[in-house]
Amino acid sequence: MNRSYLFIPASNAGMILSSMILETDAIIFDLEDGVALNQKEAARTLLRNGLDTLDFLDKDIYVRVNAADTVFFKEDVLLCQHPKVHGIVLPKADMTSFLSLTKTLQPMKPTILLIESALGVVQLPQLCQASPHVIGLLLGGEDLSADFGVERTKEGHEIDLARKLVVLHAKAFNLIAIDTPYVDIEDHQGLKKEVRYAASLGYDAKVAINPRQVESIHQALQVDPKKIEEALSIVNAFEMNITQGIGVFNLNGKMIDEPIYRKAKQVVIKAKKEGHQT
Repeated sequence: MNRSYLFIPASNAGMILSSMILETDAIIFDLEDGVALNQKEAARTLLRNGLDTLDFLDKDIYVRVNAADTVFFKEDVLLCQHPKVHGIVLPKADMTSFLSLTKTLQPMKPTILLIESALGVVQLPQLCQASPHVIGLLLGGEDLSADFGVERTKEGHEIDLARKLVVLHAKAFNLIAIDTPYVDIEDHQGLKKEVRYAASLGYDAKVAINPRQVESIHQALQVDPKKIEEALSIVNAFEMNITQGIGVFNLNGKMIDEPIYRKAKQVVIKAKKEGHQT
């Protein structure tokens, strides 16, 4: 499971080159908002050359294409057929734009839907079931607040309902939930606070718009060592008791049953992925 997805403008040759060594788990090469209108074709060519020549090691490579109603969409999607492109990020995702994608990209690739409109939010049930190639939902807070006609704030109250609906649908349909970018690249404490809040709702990952944000995202998503220790105690005690036919028991004053065990098991698995000794 990727913790971080870093947007890199496809028009920036230096950033494409340096992306090989960045600490992010996944890269989203951006052909949309990060590229000026008069640079779209040049960015596509630059990205194609980078994909042909560079080794991105174990990073998943995604491409954010331009919106389905633009003249750039078809050529962007065709570029995504490149064998090094793991998947596609579809902006302004709704059922109309998704159907345009399925008609253009053959065969389909893993698709992350960028939810950044009111229509996209209300169509979440249909979008999540539209195709087995849909693997994740990415909240787009900036465009979403603009679509709502409200000011985008650091507190994020204006997108809180959409944030919760996106993660709710992701969990219901076993998709990856990716939280919206944090646009103040100098405020690392604010970023960590927002990552922890999103994680408390169930989000799996966060988008970064600057390489300096990646470390803060990873730090904020790390499992607390105290929680690892507690989870290990629960897992060991439950697995020992279940062999004796005991399904519910008291551990340090707390009732332990199967749902508590499953949650503790998730913590242990996550800790192992982070390299903790368990």
